[in-house]
Amino acid sequence: MDDYNRFKKLLEYFIAHYKYVKSEDINIKGYKEYILPHIIKGDFVATGIGWKHKPISTMIAGLNCYKNLPGTEILLTCRKNQFGNMGPKTCYMQIAETTPAINIMLVGKGLDVNELKLSLYNWQTDKTWNDIAFYKINDLGLYDNNTDITAKLRELFDKYVKLYKNQVMNNKNQQAKDKLKTLHDLLEHKKNIILQGAPGTGKTYTTASIAVLMCNKKFVDYSDHGKVMEEYERLRQEGQISFCTFHQSMDYEDFVEGLKPEINENNMVQYKVEDGIFKDIVDKAMYNLIDSHKTESEQINDIKTRTLFEKYCTYLESKLVESDSVELYPQSKMRIRNINRIKNGSAYSIQLAKDDNSPTQGLTIDVVERDYQKFKDGEIKSYEDVKPTYSSKSVYHGNAIYYFELYKKLKDFEKTAPLQTINEKISPKNYVLIIDEINRGNVSRIFGELITLLECDKRTGGNHKICAILPYSKREFSVPMNLYVIGTMNTTDRSTGTIDYAVRRRFAFVTLESNIDTIAEWYDNRENSTAIALFNEINGVSKDDVNSFIYQHKAADFEFEDLMIGHSYFMAKDMNALKLKMSYEVIPLIKEYIKDGILKSNSNDEQYFRHWMNAECNGANQDCFQ
Repeated sequence: MDDYNRFKKLLEYFIAHYKYVKSEDINIKGYKEYILPHIIKGDFVATGIGWKHKPISTMIAGLNCYKNLPGTEILLTCRKNQFGNMGPKTCYMQIAETTPAINIMLVGKGLDVNELKLSLYNWQTDKTWNDIAFYKINDLGLYDNNTDITAKLRELFDKYVKLYKNQVMNNKNQQAKDKLKTLHDLLEHKKNIILQGAPGTGKTYTTASIAVLMCNKKFVDYSDHGKVMEEYERLRQEGQISFCTFHQSMDYEDFVEGLKPEINENNMVQYKVEDGIFKDIVDKAMYNLIDSHKTESEQINDIKTRTLFEKYCTYLESKLVESDSVELYPQSKMRIRNINRIKNGSAYSIQLAKDDNSPTQGLTIDVVERDYQKFKDGEIKSYEDVKPTYSSKSVYHGNAIYYFELYKKLKDFEKTAPLQTINEKISPKNYVLIIDEINRGNVSRIFGELITLLECDKRTGGNHKICAILPYSKREFSVPMNLYVIGTMNTTDRSTGTIDYAVRRRFAFVTLESNIDTIAEWYDNRENSTAIALFNEINGVSKDDVNSFIYQHKAADFEFEDLMIGHSYFMAKDMNALKLKMSYEVIPLIKEYIKDGILKSNSNDEQYFRHWMNAECNGANQDCFQ
């Protein structure tokens, strides 16, 4: 019997039970099929609060379990009110253990019941009812002895199931989010954290969830890692999340900024300053921090200017297709040679040069946005009124004469390119940089002098803001409060670089341990699975389990948590996959630990390995993996 037909019979029993108890009429529909067999057996119970294994629920035991409601059942309650009467309002079918309660109730008076309603009861909070939908009993096709299920009955059951699944998913999402709360709060406070632990403990896996939680407070689907990664990728594309992996060849020029060679149109090598991943995301975070604190009118003007500038750049790009340059400033023979889009693709800079051999100079969107409205308002009357972006001995910007000429061009262009009114307010955003395997790089060399700027109070907005002058661009540089850094570190890998004390004091360290509960959740809490048996034999049922493989092989100067084999090594889709993981991941890792002196070697190791390759515990076949 499928779910719909079983549900149909349950509804028939529910109505028949109520009407018989209310009237004791043996001629009601469903009496002979549902009520009489229990009266004959002598186990009929008229009223009571239906809960698991209660007599009133045992009468529907064959009708209350459904494939679409796994792990639970539908319970029946028929009880009397405070006046000793039983009526439609005191009778309901309820999915077990839900908050709020998901009920199907009778609607009517006395025996005149002609409708069912799907309703939620908020029993834990304000004791209120929330009616979801109503269904006429005649539309449900009850008692028709027909296996064809009506559309309305299908709709009722599907909504019933959907409410349950949404509730279960919401609970799982909340539990998953609650697990991240400590990491989220620590990151909010410290701004920089490192997740450390043995391989396979979910360090990199966890960084995605934390980054999403930091960047999008509205996201809820934390129990579904696929959806987490979809949101992670969206935020990465938007520029709020950046990811990199440290390695031994990485340096300051890759991470912050450096001079990079490029071949110009004359096949000559020239060098330009190129931003690294850290400077790139810092700039995005800083722009957002500044823009989101502007007044609404200031933001609207900025957006209008940016739109105008972008339209003008698009116009120039079309002109540069036809010619190798566009004239900007006749007196100095300065010409526009190129239009560069900033890395996220949404902003532009104009590259200028006097002739083919002259160094390129750039006009950037931040200066345009800052001063164009002042130019139109008459505050900037000459190039000498265009001020430096950062503190400088000069009284005006180094490229002031070119900006001033650009403003003239923009003003003329604006007459032919009218803008739409934009009322979108820029909201504050968080930005996250993930550094995987942070200890594999020379952190002091990669961050250089900027390591101090990571501290919370040294950031822009902190109590002791510090700025540094970058070596190539000569820009004044600081780290904003809305940038967060998450690193991961493998604590068993002693062959790579270490984190010195100067770096350590800028980060909070969180150890992620191997967790058997994560494996149980993966296998739907089947605690007798082979994977869990293997996990227990290798890592122990507790840290003090003297019979575990790790405990018996532990070297004296290593922490037990750093040696435990991570739970991800035991999470396989089937038995064959588990055997492959044991043969080609777990055993080679343990052998490497023994080779490096992290674990001690014992004479019976090969016996363990032979059993593990077949997904068996040592000495006996523990195969209970389903």
